[in-house]
Amino acid sequence: MVEKLVSPEAMQHALADLFQDCRQYLIVVDRGKMNWDTGEIQSPVVVVTEASPLEHDRLDMRLLKAHKIRSINTYSDGGVLEVLLPSRQWDLLNDSQQARNALRQFDGALKTGIRSRVITLNIAAFLAVLPFGLLVLEYALALIVDPAFDKGRTSTPAVPGPPWLNPVAQLTFYSWPIFLILSLIIFLILRKAGALRIWPELLTAKTLLQTAYRIRVSVPAALTSRNVVGGIAVAVVTAIILHYLPFH
Repeated sequence: MVEKLVSPEAMQHALADLFQDCRQYLIVVDRGKMNWDTGEIQSPVVVVTEASPLEHDRLDMRLLKAHKIRSINTYSDGGVLEVLLPSRQWDLLNDSQQARNALRQFDGALKTGIRSRVITLNIAAFLAVLPFGLLVLEYALALIVDPAFDKGRTSTPAVPGPPWLNPVAQLTFYSWPIFLILSLIIFLILRKAGALRIWPELLTAKTLLQTAYRIRVSVPAALTSRNVVGGIAVAVVTAIILHYLPFH
């Protein structure tokens, strides 16, 4: 089953396919103890059944805010399907055609809405350790291309490595914070994506443009680009004049 981040629309469609032919369903939702929208303490576990049915016209908020979701679906032909999110693992507890169709349609809907193929936990972990792997690779390469360096590792004084080794190794080492930041960004995006693993709305082009517009209209009129450039020019001229005045 696809594990990438998907669009909210694709996830809504996928969930509709998953529950379409259900006779019964039991959804156990793990969520935070704090509701950050209201500031109130809430139960960390919510159970969703037909008695409190899912919303079908939009993504159910109980699922949208979840950290983990376990759904057990019973279908009309006796099939029982278990689906785990965010891992998107599944298990046919009792095989049936309807359960298989629901699973196939769920996966197909997710594939149509993939938003990113690189925002994954594996990529985040890979970026975090990449510089150290490169250091090992660079050192091993130096041993291969410079036999004297290989033989002189235990000699006194030690034989220096190839001239490129130190600058390349230093560049790799000091670039580690950059890779760590990229890894952290991916982790935060996945955290924001929740158990449904949907692409965060804050990172959509529409939301970014709306944010840019709100910033633009909230800037005071005195801080327009023309006034800013004019102010900088006046400051530069004033600084030059004061620099050449005799009293300083």
